[in-house]
Amino acid sequence: MALPAPVREVSVDILVYAGLHLPEANPTWVKEIQRKCEESVSVRIAFGDPESAEVRARGEEEGVGAGLAGRINYAIAWYRPILGSPNLSAAFHSTVLYNSILRFDDQMLVNPHIHSMPAFRAPVIHLRRIPGGPLFDTYVECFERIWANSRPLDIKGGG
Repeated sequence: MALPAPVREVSVDILVYAGLHLPEANPTWVKEIQRKCEESVSVRIAFGDPESAEVRARGEEEGVGAGLAGRINYAIAWYRPILGSPNLSAAFHSTVLYNSILRFDDQMLVNPHIHSMPAFRAPVIHLRRIPGGPLFDTYVECFERIWANSRPLDIKGGG
């Protein structure tokens, strides 16, 4: 009996303020993103705008002040070598972020934010798209609304 063909990823969507834990916890993370882009996977990453009032407020809530903006800029530095890659789009959002989202086709990790706590200390929920199940699509719609109102990241300047 033949094994089923591996499922081919077609899209990755990432919604974070900084998401710095992703490359810090896995130093090959950025290279993996680059490889996916080279395999024609569409990758969209929405970072918090480090100059926005929303990021300033979240930084104050977490007790790190401008440290959150610094974390965002540091996270972008990890991605700088691959910015401009085909199939990679990066943008800044200026929204109150209630949760971070990492979507890989029909699989999703949702990280609900907890007031005054860094996102990496909050729980992560694993969702799968299932027929007739509305929760997955609710988070997809959330990402799409934020993405539609984001501004493209300046590839040359990093901001």
